[in-house]
Amino acid sequence: MELSAFSQWQIVLICLAWGSLAGVLYDVFRFLRKAGLNSRLAVVLQDLAYMCLCALWMFLIASAVNFGVVRVYMAAAFFSGALIYRLTVGRLTGRLFDYIVSGASLAYSKVRSVFKLITSFFCKQTRAILLIFCSLHKNYRKKSKNSLQDKTNRVYNYKNDNLQAKLKGRRSRERGSKGS
Repeated sequence: MELSAFSQWQIVLICLAWGSLAGVLYDVFRFLRKAGLNSRLAVVLQDLAYMCLCALWMFLIASAVNFGVVRVYMAAAFFSGALIYRLTVGRLTGRLFDYIVSGASLAYSKVRSVFKLITSFFCKQTRAILLIFCSLHKNYRKKSKNSLQDKTNRVYNYKNDNLQAKLKGRRSRERGSKGS
């Protein structure tokens, strides 16, 4: 199907606009990388997702404006729009991302230091409380051991042995005093 030159220029402008939106999408992935999601696997997955989304957008644009036919000038305009965005607004957003990430890391370090102070304070207080309870528990165990030892003297058979020993002692004293 033949397209007029005017409609081809419209398609180029549409592809440039959608390409700049692809640049915005790439900025999202750039921000993720600067924020710390930059391992080798994460970068490969991000690039793969970006390429798949760009291919899908290109197909949707071609389906909407050119009956599903992707032409070279459409792809060139699409990626030119992304490149133009990257070289103009993308530089500013890159600097902005640097400020955002450095500010977030500074805020994270401040929050982390405050959290460490709070937890160390509570750990010290908890340790002091545990030491108090441990000393009380040791004292209680000593007392309970002593009370158990005292109670062993009161066992029925043991008392009788004591009584018999006392009686034997009295008898031996009585015998000794009678004999003298």
